[in-house]
Amino acid sequence: VSHKTIVGISEERELLLEQQQAIVSALQEPMVVINRQMQVDHSRTRNLDAALRLTLDPILDTARQQVLGGDFVDKRDDLLDAELQFTQSLIDAWQYRQPQFGIEFNSGSDVADRKHYLVSIGAIGDGGGSASDSNGLVLLFTDISLLLETQDALAESVRMAALGEVATSAAHQLNQPLNIIRMATANLKRSKALQVDGSANLIEKLDRIDAQVERAAQIVEAMKVLSREAKKEWRPLNIASVVEATVQRMQPQF
Repeated sequence: VSHKTIVGISEERELLLEQQQAIVSALQEPMVVINRQMQVDHSRTRNLDAALRLTLDPILDTARQQVLGGDFVDKRDDLLDAELQFTQSLIDAWQYRQPQFGIEFNSGSDVADRKHYLVSIGAIGDGGGSASDSNGLVLLFTDISLLLETQDALAESVRMAALGEVATSAAHQLNQPLNIIRMATANLKRSKALQVDGSANLIEKLDRIDAQVERAAQIVEAMKVLSREAKKEWRPLNIASVVEATVQRMQPQF
């Protein structure tokens, strides 16, 4: 805008400025302009929704405190690690006038409404001067939420395909205890029909049936764990139980 006020600007330069303005106007992704006081310039900022603004405000406050007030970012314990890294990228772009690319950023406290962005930060100016002479920053946010959802869906498809491949092996493993149970039950029926007194043998066969039922239940439970939809939140994992389930499923092959 300031260039357009210059008297005698060339037609070529004026055309270039009009093209740049058209590009900026066509942006659908959020674009945030930070002024010389390291505050959001709302007149030039575009597509900044409420959730993104609420997440961005404390990060800007922290960066401004360090750049203008000398406070250190690592003293802030109210920001997440990713937010601290984003704050440091802002400070580096401000102080060294160097662009920053591929910064991960999440907005929204609710998991269902959370958006995932990749952020690029550029310094306004010609790249010269010191941090005190900075004309501000431009932040471009690229929404990658759909991309991540697509990746998760593809990973789920691959996992279900793998589940289909092991289903045949699982069916074979289930047939083994079922056949043993069928044989033990047939022997018990035969002994009963012949009125054979085999109390000790009866207990042994019942124990064998019970063990095979337990083995079949473990195989089914391992398959259920494999087929469950993966959860995105972090939680403790009992590695020993995973190893046990794997060994039980592979035991016939071992």
